[in-house]
Amino acid sequence: MYLKNFSLLYVEDDPDTLEIIGDLIKEKVSKLFLARNGKEGLASFKQHKPDIVLTDINMPILNGIDMSEAIKKLCPQQPVIILTAFNEVEYLKRAIDIGIDKYVAKPITNDKIFFHTLETVAAYLFTLKKLESQQKELAHLAYHDALTDLPNRILFNELMQKAMHRCDRDNKKIALLYLDLDGFKEVNDKHGHEAGDFILIHTAKKILSLLRQEDITARMGGDEFVIAIADLDDNSEIFQLLQRLIQIISQPLKFDKKNKQTDLRVSVSIGVTFYPQTKPITPGGMLRQADQAMYEAKLSEKKQFTIFDTHQQQIILRQQHNLNMFSLALENKELVFHFQPQINMKTHEIHGFEALIRWHHKSQGIQFPACFLPPILNDQLLMQQLDVYVIEAAFEQLLRWNSQGNQYSVSINISAFGFNDDILLQTLKRLFKQFPQISPQLLVVEILESSALDDYLTVQKTISVCREMGIRVALDDFGTGYSTLKNLQSLTIDILKIDQLFIKNILNDRGCFSIVEAAIGLANAFGCEVIAEGIESFEQGSLLVNLGCHLSQGYYVSKPLTANRINGWVEDWNQRAIEWNETTDYNSEKRQSIFAIIQLRQWVEFFDRYDSGSKLTDLNNSYRQFSQWLSEKKASKPDEQLIQIEKQHDALHQLAEKLTTVESKKLRETMISDIKQRHFQLLNQVYRYNNFH
Repeated sequence: MYLKNFSLLYVEDDPDTLEIIGDLIKEKVSKLFLARNGKEGLASFKQHKPDIVLTDINMPILNGIDMSEAIKKLCPQQPVIILTAFNEVEYLKRAIDIGIDKYVAKPITNDKIFFHTLETVAAYLFTLKKLESQQKELAHLAYHDALTDLPNRILFNELMQKAMHRCDRDNKKIALLYLDLDGFKEVNDKHGHEAGDFILIHTAKKILSLLRQEDITARMGGDEFVIAIADLDDNSEIFQLLQRLIQIISQPLKFDKKNKQTDLRVSVSIGVTFYPQTKPITPGGMLRQADQAMYEAKLSEKKQFTIFDTHQQQIILRQQHNLNMFSLALENKELVFHFQPQINMKTHEIHGFEALIRWHHKSQGIQFPACFLPPILNDQLLMQQLDVYVIEAAFEQLLRWNSQGNQYSVSINISAFGFNDDILLQTLKRLFKQFPQISPQLLVVEILESSALDDYLTVQKTISVCREMGIRVALDDFGTGYSTLKNLQSLTIDILKIDQLFIKNILNDRGCFSIVEAAIGLANAFGCEVIAEGIESFEQGSLLVNLGCHLSQGYYVSKPLTANRINGWVEDWNQRAIEWNETTDYNSEKRQSIFAIIQLRQWVEFFDRYDSGSKLTDLNNSYRQFSQWLSEKKASKPDEQLIQIEKQHDALHQLAEKLTTVESKKLRETMISDIKQRHFQLLNQVYRYNNFH
């Protein structure tokens, strides 16, 4: 029954017995091989690999036991049956020791018993072969895609790992291609899964038709395939294959549906990455890179393949690391606050403090927001968590001040996400309910001008609710966004903060001066307080007071302070005699004087960049505004102070003219130093004339 499925090698030294038993067996097996001694039998086994070996024991040259032992060494699982007239115990013992499967005594007097023995061995072999076949099939299914019969992700990773080792050894390169079929879902939805399977099977065939034997391809699932092109000398070798893949996959397929042929069309997006790279990488890591590049190709309307950018990936990984570290910093409360005083330059009173966040990094020390905020600005969840953290920290500080009998206000910066989400309002309501001793008037929430314009209507609603609660709202960094008058009016803010960039250059740049002047006018028109950020000198403060801006913060007043240093600073501030005089006659004439001073300050900058190639016309152009102001003043109301200013001005200008004729570098440097000193004296004289003290 089972014998017919197997081949058999029969070894017998007696010719008659070999012929008789051979004839009996021949019709029962699939193929019969005959040998006349152990040596021939061993050679025949090596050549034909029979399924069953039937052998006599007592034979010349090489007996059956020795031959069987040699066969078992070559193939331990090989079934061997001994056929002998001897029944000595020693032969049987040795036969058992080397693993002989069955024993049949000679002469054969009962064919039925003989073939039953052979069938028993054959049945065992049949079962074993069936199990092996099933195991192979299961193994194949575990490592191959059932639809296309291509390797799956598991097998691909193993094959890819071997290919990478080969490339390292041979100093070659690998290109990994990640393919995704465009339009596949539409075909599947329109024509059914049978059409979808048809596309996948034929796409696999198209891919295989373009590859070499050493290349690897696999189906990742869905409509995604990967290809590894190994043994490349240069990455550029891949581009021709990419074009051929795009062309062949885009060719329509004829599909029979209900006796009607339909053209099925798809295209392909391909992501590409290469091996080796500057840093160690696994097959899984390369798959992720190629997958990301494929996604970028799919998003692009013009590209059908994209090469993975390892530099960009490093940026992304670094950004993800920063996000994780910042999340831990929030969790471990590593973020602390320094408080910068805001003062009234006219009354000398302390107006409040702005809470400025710092990261007390365990290994890098104090980190400023410019170092750690940019990577998280677009992460909504983290920014919302930070907003809550900031609000809770502000309440803790207000509670400390309250317990000390101080009623200082604190300004906190809230993200655009905070103003566009209910979390901000919910947190504020929760904390005011929890701490009723804190007056809402002591809290100021700040939003960047640019952020306020992103979702204007939602921000407007949030600001309205805050003001209804008694919380004041400030528009931060004013001048850096693009607010319209209508927007400013509708936002109904309480405080307008002028960006420090304009304050820094207010004395040197007419444009910055005009912007600051306009901002102060807008704040007055809308009934807002106005705070100048970044005051760094007495002159800046003096000018701002005369323009009508009394509130300021900046390094000239104080650097940001830790909470435990605030009381000491307050005592020191109350003893300081900084007074910014306010003139009552600020008008267009005074405005022209300010422009002249700005031009005079800009004039000296000419010498900071002076070289032998500079032209006197450049100097005259930067001086014209001041010369015009001086001429107008002399014509309308000459006095001794103006005469002195004119003398200093003429002497300075003559010295500058002389400088352009000097060739000696050392002499030029001496003259420039003298010009700057004289310029400083002239500037102070002009300040005194205009009462800017």
